[in-house]
Amino acid sequence: MGAEEVLAFLRCPACGGKLEPLGREGGREFPLGPFRCLSCAHTFPLRHGLPDFRLRECFAPSNRLFRALYDLYAPLYDRLENALAKLMWPDFSEVELREEIAACLERLRPE
Repeated sequence: MGAEEVLAFLRCPACGGKLEPLGREGGREFPLGPFRCLSCAHTFPLRHGLPDFRLRECFAPSNRLFRALYDLYAPLYDRLENALAKLMWPDFSEVELREEIAACLERLRPE
């Protein structure tokens, strides 16, 4: 897949508009940015050689709080979710659920 094909997939995380590279760094074939949105004019700088598509509003204090809560919950997730599932569905089996999901995804695979 060439640079233009990859660029066609990239979209602005703020509005979904198409992005244009503002330059090619170091003469590389692939335009690594920075990028500008053709719809909302938002720009995305390079950070350590990669385009930074993070949005400032994602760093709100409420998001930091939720991240801390998720980090606390993560080590307990598997055990608690499995126990909750067994309370709601006594015959629940994670292995069977994973196999069923894999089978559904296999049916959706393009030929």
